[in-house]
Amino acid sequence: MPATTFQPQASTAGAYGTFTLAANGAWTYTAANSNTAIQSLGAGQTLTETFTVRSADGTTSSVVVTINGTNDAPVAQASSFTVAEDAAIVNGSVTATDVDTGSTLTYTLNGSAPAGLTFNANGSYSFNPANAAYQSLGVGQQQVITVPYTVTDNAGATSTANLVITVTGTNDAPVANANTGSGVEDVALTIPFATLLANDSDVDAGTTLTITSVQNPVNGTVTLSGSSVVFTPAANYSGPASFTYTISDGQGGTSTATVTVNVAAVADAPTLLAPLQITGIVQAGTTISTEPGITQANLEATLGLPNGALDGFDPAAGATANDPGNVNVVDGKSSNYTLDLGAGNVASFNWQFFNSEDTTSEINNGFNDLVVLVITGPDGAKQYVQVSSSEQTGRNTNGAAADATGTYNFTATSAGEYQFSWLVLNGGDTGKDSSLTVATPTVSIGGTAYGQPIDLSIGAALSDRDGSESLAITISGLPTGAILSAGTNLGGGSWSVTPAQLATLQLLPPSGYTGSFNLSVSATATEASNGSTATSTSTIAVTVSTTTASRAGNQNADTLTGTTGGDSLQGFGGNDTINAGDGNDRSTAATATTRLTAATAMTCCLEAPAQTSSPAAPGPIASRAVPAATRSPAVPDPTCSRGPWPIVAPRPRRRRTRSPTSTWPRRQRAATCSTCATC
Repeated sequence: MPATTFQPQASTAGAYGTFTLAANGAWTYTAANSNTAIQSLGAGQTLTETFTVRSADGTTSSVVVTINGTNDAPVAQASSFTVAEDAAIVNGSVTATDVDTGSTLTYTLNGSAPAGLTFNANGSYSFNPANAAYQSLGVGQQQVITVPYTVTDNAGATSTANLVITVTGTNDAPVANANTGSGVEDVALTIPFATLLANDSDVDAGTTLTITSVQNPVNGTVTLSGSSVVFTPAANYSGPASFTYTISDGQGGTSTATVTVNVAAVADAPTLLAPLQITGIVQAGTTISTEPGITQANLEATLGLPNGALDGFDPAAGATANDPGNVNVVDGKSSNYTLDLGAGNVASFNWQFFNSEDTTSEINNGFNDLVVLVITGPDGAKQYVQVSSSEQTGRNTNGAAADATGTYNFTATSAGEYQFSWLVLNGGDTGKDSSLTVATPTVSIGGTAYGQPIDLSIGAALSDRDGSESLAITISGLPTGAILSAGTNLGGGSWSVTPAQLATLQLLPPSGYTGSFNLSVSATATEASNGSTATSTSTIAVTVSTTTASRAGNQNADTLTGTTGGDSLQGFGGNDTINAGDGNDRSTAATATTRLTAATAMTCCLEAPAQTSSPAAPGPIASRAVPAATRSPAVPDPTCSRGPWPIVAPRPRRRRTRSPTSTWPRRQRAATCSTCATC
């Protein structure tokens, strides 16, 4: 059989390629691989294409060409973008191509994601240019970030490309942080810029920070001085203070922070004003003499007064200086009178007990007779004192009996009026009386004789008056025996005084002192919070000299006032007022109504000229005259320098019936006294 022949075909175009047929029936097919349909064939996918051929005799037949798909690798696409630092987050996707229809692509990074980038498997990503990693970029600086990634199809074919990110830097503001410092009151605090900037920052690399201004000072002032900040606390201020400062990065970025300054308190030297020199005229003790009618000066020392004076005894109008006089107390009766006493004053009572009994007895509880003293103080509290004696025997003769005598001393514990009540109880034996005579009490002067007070004229005050400091003043260098009118004696010639005491502070030199000495004055301020101190000192040169004066009155009502120095003041007749003044004075008073005052220590002497007597006339002892014949011989008064002259009461005649007139005491005084024999 002969071979079949075909009608040849040359490059017959098909849908996916070209078909060629030879006469002998051989054919070829050339696929057009650029054809999308072919390229999109995935592995296992096919395309068919049919061509019609004719044999030589014209018979037709078909040739079917099948195109089998294979996997095509994906192609990753490079991607890039540029973003400014601190700009908004950038969202995007990387891309890849794969001609295979239905191919599934997966994207992965070739390494770790850079800061700020989030990369997803589907190729999407987000990038945050505000990430801290890019804050160090200065203005105009760029950072290029290359991110390689791989795309893989579902057949495992891969392709790699890069995602390139460019971050352009912008200016970041600096950050100023709070600072704390320590200062000292009244001292400027200098703080270098470097100290304040040490904890400040700017994320932009290469930025130089500077302090451009200071402001808002609290409890002080603040200024810029060169490359430092100077903070000056308010005057005398201690405690928390503050100010603010502003920094700049030179690119327009600024920041402000607060500096707190703890100002430590220190004592400020106080203001001390004192004279450089003082000249004082200072005298010794004053002597006061009295003429008839004054029997008791009864002076009371009151030191520490502004003028350093001693108060004098001032009897009421119409009274005498020795009121209430002697008292005579009989059975069941009492005698009451009062005394104004200063704290520490001592009232001494000389008493004499008369016993009319024929037998020996004592003034004591349990025997026939009892003597009681009731003392009522300024606060109303009562004290009871029982007077006792040794055994005494009464006599039936009308002479002086050997009766009990004694002295009771009472010390006032506080200043004020004290009432003294004497009471005699005879124990029910009405036939045998006892009586008590109490002489006018002697009130001791508590104190020491000093010279004329010298005004010191010292002033001191705190410089820091915020209430945190206290002020103490010390004065030293006082001569032996000298005192100040106020303050606390520290011993050794040193005194401590308060600021309030300075206004009227006086120096009282020893009686009769003359000479020169230096007073050292120191004022010390102490800070309560930490005990720091500051002291101001001054020296006062003191010179003391002596002067004397003499003044005399007449029969009229005179007022005699002594000056500084040793004065002699004589009142003579009339109702006189004698102000002894300062110095070593001698005063003579002549009437019962004379008022005696003295600024320093006083010495009192009493004289008694001849007088007439009227014993039957009862009344205050000073108002009754005593005949010259009855005066006792001159007996020096040992208490002359203390003022009161003692009154000695005679023992009454012994009677079965009492006669008030018989028991009035008579007054005995010496013509002169040993202390001032020239009276």
